[in-house]
Amino acid sequence: MNKQRSLASSTGNADLMRSINKGIVLDLIRKRSSISRAEISKVTGLSRSTCSLIVDELLHSELLIETGAGDSSGGRKPVLLAINYEAGDAIGVKLMTETVVGAIVDLRGDVVALREQPASYADGPVAYLRSVSNMVELLLQERSDLNRAGSPFGIGVGVSGIVDPSGGVAVETSVLHWRNVEVREALKQFELPVYLENDVNAFALGEAWFGDGRGASNLLCVTIGEGIGLGIIVDGGIYRGAHRGAGEFGHVRVSADPNASVDSAGIRGSVETFASDEAICSFYKTESGIDEDPDMRTVVEAARSGDAAALTAFERAAHHLGIGISTLISLFDPQMILLSGEGVDASDLWMPALSEAISESTAYGLDRLCPIKIVPSDESMWVRGVATLVVQEVFRLNI
Repeated sequence: MNKQRSLASSTGNADLMRSINKGIVLDLIRKRSSISRAEISKVTGLSRSTCSLIVDELLHSELLIETGAGDSSGGRKPVLLAINYEAGDAIGVKLMTETVVGAIVDLRGDVVALREQPASYADGPVAYLRSVSNMVELLLQERSDLNRAGSPFGIGVGVSGIVDPSGGVAVETSVLHWRNVEVREALKQFELPVYLENDVNAFALGEAWFGDGRGASNLLCVTIGEGIGLGIIVDGGIYRGAHRGAGEFGHVRVSADPNASVDSAGIRGSVETFASDEAICSFYKTESGIDEDPDMRTVVEAARSGDAAALTAFERAAHHLGIGISTLISLFDPQMILLSGEGVDASDLWMPALSEAISESTAYGLDRLCPIKIVPSDESMWVRGVATLVVQEVFRLNI
């Protein structure tokens, strides 16, 4: 019995190592665009025979293609290898309060098809997840109509709040008002791997792979709008924390004012209480003395027309957001920070005050080493991010 267990363990370890090596080779080829077998062996340290076996398997699975001959150093010209980006694709679905957005995304990160349909959280998780299933069915049909090659490698799902990626469970989301909802289980009929992730984490991953953060292995993505979110990429992967709660930047306290507002998590004087849409609109209403509740468009238009109360609302928001971002720079020392979300549409109104607050609050000049980029976002970018959860696995462990 012990011998059988040892043999099973040895076989399992060998299979895992082979899968990891395959992912290493595949990801190297992705990063190099085209490369020979000999160069793969040289860069990875894997033996030539191991590289050849892996390459042959990847060619057979059509994830790789031969693109011709490279330059010779005296002998036969090496055959160059490249990713076959038409080998398959990923499905991404983003869950919001009143809609579900879904997309087919290829291995380059290009959105092939984009769909949106109503789905209200008020109907409860069972009905809502039925709408998610309908979205996946529509996208699978669209793949067929478009004669897409290969098969989908999996389904990525993004939702706000705290999630358990390993279990496929939305642990707690204040946006959808869910607790411990089994999302993966609700999609099991498609017989595809399902990857669940916090939507801002997934957005950050998509930017690191295919967007403005491409090439950066350590970056932060701060989203601004109805709430304040944070996606953390460390050493090329999503950082979730010990209890999957990392990234709750909106609830970080940036003011000790006892009269400051309280945010949705009960924290007084947090980033959210100063820089969210609601906070900016509320401050403007108080300062301007108007009776009606303004929306963000009203406040933006007022600020651009020179309204002092509106301009102060944005400067106040930027100041406290800047203090928070300064803390992030000091803690993570990232290569860059991306600012996105609907709030960046008004970045011309608050970027100078934000930069000033960051500069004043950051030690050792670390802020000067960390470029901050504005990334105007749309739904396709968010759903590309959740599809990247699948693409990442294709290049990591070759699912």
